[in-house]
Amino acid sequence: MNMMAGETESTRSPYTVVIPTFNQVAFLGEAIESALEQSRPPSEVIVVNNSSTDGTLSVLEGFPGVRVVTQANLGPSSARNRGLREAAVEWVVFLDGDDVMKPDCASARLALIEGHSEAAILVGAYEVVDRERKPLSVERMRSSEVVVPAEAMVTEWFGPTCGMVVHRERALAVGGFDEALRIGEDADLALSLMARWECLYDSEPRAEYRQAGSSLSRNYGELFDGYTVVLNKHVDLIPGRYWEVAYPAYRDRMADLIFGKARKFEGWRAAPKLLAAMATRPALVGVFFYFLARFGRKLVKRG
Repeated sequence: MNMMAGETESTRSPYTVVIPTFNQVAFLGEAIESALEQSRPPSEVIVVNNSSTDGTLSVLEGFPGVRVVTQANLGPSSARNRGLREAAVEWVVFLDGDDVMKPDCASARLALIEGHSEAAILVGAYEVVDRERKPLSVERMRSSEVVVPAEAMVTEWFGPTCGMVVHRERALAVGGFDEALRIGEDADLALSLMARWECLYDSEPRAEYRQAGSSLSRNYGELFDGYTVVLNKHVDLIPGRYWEVAYPAYRDRMADLIFGKARKFEGWRAAPKLLAAMATRPALVGVFFYFLARFGRKLVKRG
């Protein structure tokens, strides 16, 4: 295993940073620098390159101390799982190739984990920024408890990978990230781990999630399918009350992510995509009528 400069086998940090990337040449350097410049340096930084074609290799050549693993472009979940398998220490911090960790991210989150021997994952608040890293908003869970209650996770599905800390062996024991999912795979992993161990939460935004591209081209049907799979996978997490707790939150989330964002960003231009998605997904039609009813109630309340 490669160690960071100045480290010995006895002093290295108990975490590795894994950065999956595909064609993020404009931002990858910042992501790597933020990992290397942590106040508590990692034992290793692993970049899993999903066969980028945009000059990513030239960026990586500027970081000779970073280990690069190249594989076919099988998606971010496959890349994260490859990083889990490649890491040789107890904890793995995930950072996408266009995101940034603040200097205290790893040290503060590892300090939170200390004393929680049953912890398997830590998720944290994050700052949403634009392409130039101008702050847009801060995303947090409604609960500020360090140990996340199962009911809080199934209502919020909070699992951003920017600065997420995962116990390597425990994550591998549940199969890692579900590679069949392209949406919600982060929250899915948190839910899978919560069934056997603790999920912790850091309420301080110690990472930046960059909105580098447009979400307007998002496949609404794929978005619905991904979250529906997640909804149906974890029915045993809250015995007897799962659907009572999870389904209303799922319905609200789908209304916001699909119809709310389509209305806000695309307007009538989204109609063909939405109609196509609803034509093959009867349950999505129900979410549409729920969205209309909820939107109508808001209008009446304003009036």
